Amino acid sequence: MAERRMFSKRIISSARFIQMPPSTQALYFHLGLNADDDGVVEAFTVMRLIGASEDELRILSSKGLVTVLNNELVTYLNDWRENNKIRPDRKVNSIYKDLLIKMVPDAELVEQKPRADTGKITGKGLDVQRTTNGPLRLGKDRVVEDRLGQESLVQNSTGKLKENEQSTETPAQQMLNIFNKALGRNVANQGTFSGLVFKNVSVQEFEDVINYVMSWNDDILQNTTASTIARNFDKYSDKASELGYRDGKKPIKKTSNKGYGNKAQRVEPQMITEPVAESNVDVSDVAKELAELEDMGIPTKLEE
Repeated sequence: MAERRMFSKRIISSARFIQMPPSTQALYFHLGLNADDDGVVEAFTVMRLIGASEDELRILSSKGLVTVLNNELVTYLNDWRENNKIRPDRKVNSIYKDLLIKMVPDAELVEQKPRADTGKITGKGLDVQRTTNGPLRLGKDRVVEDRLGQESLVQNSTGKLKENEQSTETPAQQMLNIFNKALGRNVANQGTFSGLVFKNVSVQEFEDVINYVMSWNDDILQNTTASTIARNFDKYSDKASELGYRDGKKPIKKTSNKGYGNKAQRVEPQMITEPVAESNVDVSDVAKELAELEDMGIPTKLEE
């Protein structure tokens, strides 16, 4: 594997890169320097070496510069192919190649070819973050608890699962499916959604935001991308909760008595369908009351 790495000026001179704090920019350079030939690096190890925090990795993810592949912070540099041109006959496959293909299906990978001088493949992937001849990090199948409290299976280096265990979609894959189904898209890259998972966003919270987004005007929805939702997720989530989009439930629309042109509809009075009961009134009593009123000087008129 190469000992030197390069960085594209188009990437590091862009506004999205320069606007980041210097410490976050430094983390990006260190991740690139320590990445393998497929652009994959163990970010946790690098962060420990330089004293970087997870917040800085979150910034890189939100900017679309990296994709966090699993809970162990194995990370893929999204612009790796633009930064570095690896010769196929010198390339060493990443030990996380199967994980990378699963999480980022559209990642552009260089296929290994035999060396021109020896006719042999360069060699197997090495765990370069720890030792040059150490064991593979994913040599055993193991079940880990994901951020949703559900069990998800991490694949081993062969990409195969145990026969008695079932494969489940990752939270990022679930978010991708919800987004594509709701907005009628065909997005394949999970990078944006992995960033949301890394920020501890649950699938249920994401679904509530999507339900809120679907209430927008069609013209706005056509220009709404996954990056737009991820970038404004906190604001959208607060608004969705305020309007009643919670736990997969949508708010009940209140009906109003407004008619055409927002004019109030005329409410017709109810017709009395039952006959009014006759009252028993003594005429003599009425005459006495009228006489008393006349004695008091109050004029009265009795109509027959």
